[in-house]
This record gives sequence, C-alpha cells and structure tokens, in this order.
Amino acid sequence: MRDYSKNLIVFFITILSCSQIATVLISHDFLLVNPVIKNEVSTLNLHPSAFWNLSSIEIDGTAIGVGAHTWTWAESQPWCSGSGILADPYIIENVTIQGNGFSSCITIKNSNSYFTLTNSTFYDAVDISYAGIELNNVSNAYITNNTCYDNYLGIKVLNSKDNLLEGNVIKDNNDGIFIDFCEKNIVSDNIVDNNRWGIYLGYCINNIVKNNSLINNLYGIYLFRSIFNNITGNDFSNNDRCVVDLEGEGNVYENNGDCIVYYGEPFDPFFLILSTTISISLISIACITFLMVRTNYFKKRNIDRSPKRVNLIVISASAIAIIIILLIFLTEILRLLSYPL
Repeated sequence: MRDYSKNLIVFFITILSCSQIATVLISHDFLLVNPVIKNEVSTLNLHPSAFWNLSSIEIDGTAIGVGAHTWTWAESQPWCSGSGILADPYIIENVTIQGNGFSSCITIKNSNSYFTLTNSTFYDAVDISYAGIELNNVSNAYITNNTCYDNYLGIKVLNSKDNLLEGNVIKDNNDGIFIDFCEKNIVSDNIVDNNRWGIYLGYCINNIVKNNSLINNLYGIYLFRSIFNNITGNDFSNNDRCVVDLEGEGNVYENNGDCIVYYGEPFDPFFLILSTTISISLISIACITFLMVRTNYFKKRNIDRSPKRVNLIVISASAIAIIIILLIFLTEILRLLSYPL
C-alpha cells in the first residue's frame, strides 16, 4: 500500500513538473509541438536586406521557352512570393544584388502583374545605362524601402505607367531616378542624394513627383520635353539647380519651398567657352589656309599680280565672323548670369 502511495505521489509530481516545463517553453516561444506554427510566426519578422545575396535578376513577363524567367519562374524562388493579383501581389524582398558593372541589378519588363519590390539593396551597376532597379514596359509596380547606390542609374523606368516609387534611398549614382517615355507614375517620399540628376523626367506625361528630399545633386529635378506633370511638396537642399524644365508645357509646381524653376538650359560655362574657342579656331585656320594656298598658287605660276585685295576681303570677313561669335558669346553670358542663384 505504501509503495502504491509513493508511486502515485511520484506520478503527480512528474505531471506537475512536465506542465511547468511546458509552460516555460511556451512562454519563451519554443513552439516545439507544431513546427508549422513556428514557421508562420517567424515570417512576421522581416529578414535584413542581406538575407539573400544574389547575382543579377531579369524577369520578363512575356518570355517563352525552356528556362524562361517569367513570373512563374520567379514565384518558385525563395525570395519571391504571391500570385501577382491586386489582393496578393508578387513580393520580392530582403535581397542584396551587386551588378558587377555589366548589367542592371534587377530588371523587370513586359509586365502588368501586381508586384512589390521592398527592403532590398542594389549596387555596382556602373556601366552606362544600367541601373540598380530597371523597369521597362511595366505597370502596377510598387517599389518601396530599397537602397540603390554606386550605380549609373539608381532607378530606371522606361515606357511604363501606373507605378509607385516610394520611400527609397537613392544616393551616389551618376543619375538618381531616371524616368523616360512614361505616364501616370508617382514618385513619392524618396531620399535622393549626391547624383547628377536627382529625378529626371524625359518625354513624360501626367506623372506626380511629391514629397521627395533632393540633396547635393547637380539638378534636383530635370524635365525634358515633358508635359502636364505635377511637382509638389519636394524639399531641395544644396543642389546646383532645384528644377530645370526644358521645352516642357503645362507642368505644375507647388509648395516646393523657395525652389526656382529654370525654363531653359542651366549655365554651363565650360561648354560655352569651349564651343566659342573651337568656332574661332576653325575660322582662323580656314582663313590662314586659304591665304597660304592662294599665295602659293601665284608664286608657282610666276604671276606678278598681288592678291592683296582678295586677301584683305578674306581677312575682313574672318574678323567679322569672329566678332559676331564673340558678341553671341557675351550675350549668352549676360543672359545666363541673369538667372538668380
């Protein structure tokens, strides 16, 4: 009887001990009973952007053939999820891609699927025309919370519409955000620092550029032959020029602080001086060459006829041409210097 009681007591103590251990494990999030639940919980926390270090990626929504890198292929990769619809977009996140100089880090083209590219880093796409992020003929993209640095172009968008570029850091590239032949895109709340063009719009219609911070760029925002775009609420700091609008029409500028919009090419003294010097040099060389050839012609034929009158006409015409070039040069200097700093 005593042995039975002892065994019963040991049994209850064991049960109590196990329950305490289980309580402690659960309280410390050791979800050992159901590993599926553990996996679900862990996915709530984003990995750092270096979680996947990848080589360059290209996704072509219309690619065909064996091994085509379509969205179906991308969905099978560990760094991409979703189904490409509004309620469940493709999501590419937590990647770091080095372009190695010879390609864009990530290129997505010929796509109207809904997708988000987020929490990632793209760098070293330094060869001309390559970008950290490149979109070509794309709609329904959401590009957010990415960092692009040390590329020729930070973000490049071509022939695309209805995309949102928001909350990215674009710094130390040749050009920051480059948008060409596009419409109805929104560029919002990005930090664009230390590029030549901070944000460039070429041949663009009905885009919105708002609430961006443009710092230490040569041109904060540069528009070329772009119409009916809205430039609103941007913050400019330490740019050589805030906004240049060249051959544009109907663009709206509101609440951009004390930013001045330059409707024309900004002052580039080096180019102006170089072009003037070359023009004068070419005229002088042509004049001297003509006189030398003419004089030599008469000497070889022992013609005792002075070409002084013709020479005087050539020299006078050259001098007049040089004076006209200098007047154009001085007029352009005075016009450009009239721009406020």
